[in-house]
Amino acid sequence: MRALVTRPGADGTALAETLSERGIDTIIEPLMTIENLHGPDLDLNGVQALLLTSQNGVRALAARTPERSIPVYAVGDSTAATARELEFGQVHSASGDVEALGALVIDMLDPAKGPLVHVAGSAVAGDLAGDLTKAGFAIRREVLYEAREAKSFSPAAIAAIKDGDLNTVLLYSPRTAEAFVQLIRKARLVRSCKDLTVFCLSAAVAEKINEITWQEVIVAERPDQDAMLAAVSAKAGVAEQEETDMPSSVPKTPLPDAHTVAPIQRRSAGNLRTVFLTLLTVVILGVVVYASKPLWQPQLVQFFPFLDEDNDTKEKLKSLAGRLQVLENKSTDNVPQLEELQAERARIQSRLDQSLKRIADLENSISTVKQMVSAVDADGGSKAALETLKQLSERLQKLESGSADSSDTQRKKLVDLETRLAELAVRTSPQGQAAASSRARAFMLAVGQLRQAVQSSRPYLNELAGVLTLLDQDDALRQKVAVLQPGANRGIPTLEQLRTSFKSLAASIVQAEKLPKGDGWIDRTVARVAGSLKWRRTDQLEGNSVDAVVARAERLLSASDLSGALTELNALPENAAGLAKPWMANAKLLVQAEQVLADLQVTAVSLLTPKE
Repeated sequence: MRALVTRPGADGTALAETLSERGIDTIIEPLMTIENLHGPDLDLNGVQALLLTSQNGVRALAARTPERSIPVYAVGDSTAATARELEFGQVHSASGDVEALGALVIDMLDPAKGPLVHVAGSAVAGDLAGDLTKAGFAIRREVLYEAREAKSFSPAAIAAIKDGDLNTVLLYSPRTAEAFVQLIRKARLVRSCKDLTVFCLSAAVAEKINEITWQEVIVAERPDQDAMLAAVSAKAGVAEQEETDMPSSVPKTPLPDAHTVAPIQRRSAGNLRTVFLTLLTVVILGVVVYASKPLWQPQLVQFFPFLDEDNDTKEKLKSLAGRLQVLENKSTDNVPQLEELQAERARIQSRLDQSLKRIADLENSISTVKQMVSAVDADGGSKAALETLKQLSERLQKLESGSADSSDTQRKKLVDLETRLAELAVRTSPQGQAAASSRARAFMLAVGQLRQAVQSSRPYLNELAGVLTLLDQDDALRQKVAVLQPGANRGIPTLEQLRTSFKSLAASIVQAEKLPKGDGWIDRTVARVAGSLKWRRTDQLEGNSVDAVVARAERLLSASDLSGALTELNALPENAAGLAKPWMANAKLLVQAEQVLADLQVTAVSLLTPKE
């Protein structure tokens, strides 16, 4: 037998020597470290008795007081013996546990004769103070030492437990037992515990280790050192008899003064052999059944069709084939046919040819205007020049009416031409500025100022009033000019500004048609969340969906076709149209303003033309 001694300090060393004298090898592995707490001498005046529950408490008490005459009541014989060794005069032993000590004190002492002092460590077992207080005693606990738990086993102890070199453990307190279980788990030695026999000083100690399976747990007959040694010696004697293989006629020595708790029986070799043979038989039968499968499976399939693996495979293949066919049909429906792609290509090519032709016509018209302006510049102010001015004005009006298809650069060129025409009209009149009427000059200036205000997107209330004043006798033109009144106080956005604002508005228009229309809290919540997601399709140009309408309008707007964009947006449904309404109002106002300015320009030029 080889035992693990878990007691700390001198107690562990003395226990190891005692076991060695009885022929038991030991490994000293203290699970607690005892440290006396230093301080002044204890005040023991009037104390009736000292209560000691451990040998460590006796040593700590002796270090803190020279008093040796006060009666000492010890929990067990070992503690009492240590007290006598340290020259305490009156020593009484309860020869048991904390409860036995409490009973001894109650029987022998009188509460009226003074208080009691319980010398203990930082942690105590049982409720000695509570029991004595209920009996009327005044008790004071003095903490004179501290027991610190070990953090881990030593490498030697781990190797001994793991390799089976150790078969016995001695535990003397519940706290030590708890620490031992924790270190066993920490070192991952739980499986090795099935080969260990644990000796416990009391049942309270044994309760702390019952979560782990041990070979055997033995509790001493009494909670003292002598009972523990007797139990260990008895177990060692039984082991020696088993090892010498004594004849069965020789009776085995019973375990004196010890009680065995939950012994774990070892498996005999016969049981192991039975388990092995059973497993071997099962394996052989499994191999035979699998090898003979072609013989018995056809017969079983007749009664149990689900056992036919080939049939199951065929069903799975049939199911997969059906699913594949469905996918192929869907793919065919979604992929455009070659004829459709060719027709779409021809349609796009036709629209591209028309656009190129319109651009070419526009370029030719601008070239013609340039030639006419050059001709006018070369003329010295003849009547033919004025006639040319009139033709230019008419030609410019036509160009402006079709300017939706022109680019921004072309639009700027047209504005420049009009400015040059106005200057040329004044410069080339037959009698010069002196011959022109003051009303014509004023009207030309007023129209120029109005045009500049409108094109710069600033308010033009004063400029519009000036033009209306000069048109007091032309009711038809006054009605045309009146359409500019809504934007006079704030100005009219330019085409570029309308393009920029439409980019952010387009997603909201598309989203408005897709959001829930109900007033329930679910609809409102969905609308609030979805309203923050600004996404739309810009490649969908065909059809009457909101996506398609907005995409076509944006395409026309990029090509400077503001009128075409308005025409497209007029087809929006109610919800989407409500969002687009302010933008469409500004766009419509800009289209009307360009038309009115063109009419005013023609009128201004005609006023400068002399009557025949």
